Amino acid sequence: MSHRRFQQAIVAAATTLLLGCMTTSPTAIDVETVDVSPTAATIEIGESKTLAATPMAAGNVLTGRTITWLSSNMVVATVDANGSVHGLKGGTTRITATSEGKVGGATVTVNHPIPVTLSIAPTSTTAGSPQFVLTVAGSNFVSGAEIRWNGTARTTTLVSVTQLTAVIPASDIATTGSANITVVNPTPGGGTSATQTFTITATTGPVTNPSPVLTSISPTTSLVGNAAFTLTVNGSGFVAGSQVRWNGSPRATTFVSAVKLTAAITAADIASVGTGQVTVFSPTPGGGTSAQSAFTLTASLSPAVALGQNHGCAIKPNGSAWCWGSTASGRLGNN
Repeated sequence: MSHRRFQQAIVAAATTLLLGCMTTSPTAIDVETVDVSPTAATIEIGESKTLAATPMAAGNVLTGRTITWLSSNMVVATVDANGSVHGLKGGTTRITATSEGKVGGATVTVNHPIPVTLSIAPTSTTAGSPQFVLTVAGSNFVSGAEIRWNGTARTTTLVSVTQLTAVIPASDIATTGSANITVVNPTPGGGTSATQTFTITATTGPVTNPSPVLTSISPTTSLVGNAAFTLTVNGSGFVAGSQVRWNGSPRATTFVSAVKLTAAITAADIASVGTGQVTVFSPTPGGGTSAQSAFTLTASLSPAVALGQNHGCAIKPNGSAWCWGSTASGRLGNN
């Protein structure tokens, strides 16, 4: 081969090698981690915050990679395709960013708002009055909000974001004075509202007791001969001096609330078949006697209670005796 042809062969080989290098695809770099920033955030209900997600490999930032966002609790907060988190309800959610199977995340807390009270109803009562329902109007009330009476929580019902109700027991208004009414929203966030004042005034005359209303009793029936038991009486308008009466006679009564009484019914009260009439009596001034509620006493069929050579007797369900057999010598049986 001549020198010139040798040079041409070298150039052709080099050109082929160079072209091959230029057309070969580079090795793809896989995502190793996804960094989310910040890793924790706190927002208010209705507020939004954008998180950033960065795919990484060997400490280097990778660009042009697809990222998918997800909220673990979409009731608390949602997240869009750009990582913008929007608070919906108080609580905590985990926001994750996924790229090529690798996941990074951040914890987002949505705070409850501070409650606002505008008014209460009623605003006053007289000392010694029975329990009542207090209504608080305002805004920013949430599930778990409590009406507090001088700092102590009372059983509260959330009616709406602008209204709460609570049962105020008679013990809270037994003496004259005033009470501070506040609303507390739970954490996260939350807090205590400004104070509304409830006034308890002195009575100007005797307190008139309401007329008692009896709606149900429990139990309503018993077998004759059972042991003494406690009867529960439900209704309304009950006061501390109310009495449960059995066929017009008072029984040892416990005042539970304005809607419930209990009474001790003796074994003697249920010794025979029949009906016991239950009423509630409240003392004057006012007061009176409720309508009746019937308590039924029944007897089950018993084994023979008398056996002779030619007779037998048993107690029927209505309590009467049922006898059969010989009546020789003017009596049942021959014994």
